[in-house]
This record gives sequence, structure tokens and C-alpha cells, in this order.
Amino acid sequence: MYSLMIMALVVAFVALLCGGLGSLFAQDAGPGERILMALMTSATAFVATLILGLRDLIRFRRDSRRTQQHLLERPDFFEAEFRSEADVDPELMKVVREAIAQFFDVPVSKIRPTDNFETDLHIDPTEVNFQHFVIRTVADDHRFHDEVIEVNFANAHTVEDLVIWLQDFIRDED
Repeated sequence: MYSLMIMALVVAFVALLCGGLGSLFAQDAGPGERILMALMTSATAFVATLILGLRDLIRFRRDSRRTQQHLLERPDFFEAEFRSEADVDPELMKVVREAIAQFFDVPVSKIRPTDNFETDLHIDPTEVNFQHFVIRTVADDHRFHDEVIEVNFANAHTVEDLVIWLQDFIRDED
């Protein structure tokens, strides 16, 4: 919520500057009217940013709760049950599963490597919050800087796909 307020203030400030510049073209307006035009533009931008941000936050939390409930209702999964066709680093798989479980606030045993992001986890893998959380967790575990990563999860459809992508990225960094 704090970051939403900061973002709304930044947008309002930019709108104030634009409104101030725009009011210079109102030749018949006095200084008070020009300030009022700039403030109205700024206030409108501030309120719109807050409303849209809150709407997105409410949708995100609602969808996360649904996914959390869905994950908690299904049976547990254990690493011994997973046999991958690909050469997947089990330690990286563990870190990614833990990050996803922490993101949804569920036990790790509820996250399967075969989980599809859209159908099982009900999240777009390109969702910024999700990407940032998973990347930061992996970066902390593997000691590389997450700012350097140009993330492209678009081709990752399952948790295993994501691990393979991260594994390739880590190999390229070494």
C-alpha cells in the first residue's frame, strides 16, 4: 500500500507539472485559474492512480487466495515421486518450489514440478510480482545479482520449465 501511495504521488507530481505547462496556453486565465487547472489535473491523476492500483491489488489478492485454497486442498507431492525427462538440478528445483510455495503461502509439498502456471497456479508467469519474488529468491540462494537478469518467463509453462530456464541462465553466468 505504501508503494502505491508513492507511485500515486509521483504520477500526481508529473501531472502537476504537465498541467502547469498546459495552463500557460490558457491566455485568458489569471494566475489563480492556472494554478487551479494544474491542481485539478494533478488531483485527477492521483485519484485515478489510487483507484486503479487498489483495483489491481484487490484482484491480485483475491486470485492469490483462490490459488492458495486450491493448492491446500490437493494432496502433497514429494521429490521422490518426480522423475524428469530433462537434466534438472534438484537443488535449484527445491529453491524454486520453496519460492513459489512462499509466494502463495502454502507448504512446499503442494508445489509440483509439473504444475502449469496458468491452469494449476492460476498465475501468468510474466506477472511482475511473481517473477521478482522467484528471481530474488534464486538470486539470493545462488549469489548473483537479480538486477542483471533480463527475465523472459514467457516460454516457461510449468515449474520445471522455469527451473530449466534458470538453470541455463546460471550456467551462462558461470
